[in-house]
Amino acid sequence: MRQFSYKAKVGPGEFKSGIIQAENKTVVIKRLRQEGLYPISVEEISSRPLKKSYKKIHSRDIAAFTRQLANLIHSGFSLAAALATLKGQSRHPSLKKLVSDLYEQIEKGAYFSLALARHPEAFSFFYLNMIRIGELSGKMDETLGRLAEFKEKEDELIAQVKSALTYPAFLFTAGAVSIFILVAFFIPRFVSMFSDFDQALPLPTRIIIRVSALLSRFG
Repeated sequence: MRQFSYKAKVGPGEFKSGIIQAENKTVVIKRLRQEGLYPISVEEISSRPLKKSYKKIHSRDIAAFTRQLANLIHSGFSLAAALATLKGQSRHPSLKKLVSDLYEQIEKGAYFSLALARHPEAFSFFYLNMIRIGELSGKMDETLGRLAEFKEKEDELIAQVKSALTYPAFLFTAGAVSIFILVAFFIPRFVSMFSDFDQALPLPTRIIIRVSALLSRFG
């Protein structure tokens, strides 16, 4: 089923707007007339992902956006007003474009979860499900607050993991470079000394000498 936002006239100077699920626009108009309404406009709400036309938005920017949106709604802003405020304040070109699209979809009458679903590169499946819960429970500010906290903790954990992996990676790289220098440049200097031995060299030593010879040849 597709979703349509509508605006209809109820009586003199009285209007009604909302969202209807139907097969097509004709069915929507017919249903509105059956309810005694005079349709003024009917538009389909698209939930298809947009083609990515901007640079990737970092997770920390989504976390900040979520936190600011939660604070504004908690302060009494409507969702549309909060998005309009964030759109005007954003200095991040990609985030500004994303928030602008969210605002336009909300103004058309779309559910927030459907508007977010148009940007799968920015909002995860978990994020969308949490927003749906907020829509059903009527506690959007609380839901956004919890989402913001989750995103902040997630980013903090990722940063800690990256930091923890950086030092071992440095040690591994330094060790690999040291071994390469040893095998390629220093071992060959000892080959002549090894050749003076009367006894057969151990297998590991012979392997190192072979590898050293290959590296010297191609180095």
